[in-house]
Amino acid sequence: MKKMLLGILFAVGILSFTNAQQSSQAKESDWVKIGQTTINLSEDYGVFDWDRDREESVSANDKYSAIRFKAKDGKVSLTNVEVKYDSGKQEKMNFQGTLDPNAGSKELKLDTRQDLDEVTFSFLKDETAPQDKAVIEVWGLKDKSSGMGKGTDIDVNVDVDTANRM
Repeated sequence: MKKMLLGILFAVGILSFTNAQQSSQAKESDWVKIGQTTINLSEDYGVFDWDRDREESVSANDKYSAIRFKAKDGKVSLTNVEVKYDSGKQEKMNFQGTLDPNAGSKELKLDTRQDLDEVTFSFLKDETAPQDKAVIEVWGLKDKSSGMGKGTDIDVNVDVDTANRM
């Protein structure tokens, strides 16, 4: 009886772990372009504004669990990223890496309980850049943890009285 109950709990644990592992490994097709902004490479920061720079096809109510960036037609050496939410909450993220043209960055996890408002990029000035501007695309991983049809729920019912009788 105890072995059976432990076996069921073990199986549920493995299924939950496998599901969590699969959901944390996003496929390339799960990423959507949120929008883009043009930055001046002779300065040391640029801003992506949710209301101004968002793609028309992206709903204002969409939530994202992570974001990443792509530089178009220019190389950008990011030093920090600051995310600001509608509530006023701000997250400073240490992000040191070079965005090569048309290559994606690592992902940055977001607070899925908040609505995104603005992303500020700090980067190294590049006075020798062949162009004075670069386009930074912001890509988002839609939050699948809430809403109808989003995420995968595992429902396991264990009748404790039946298990105790065995």
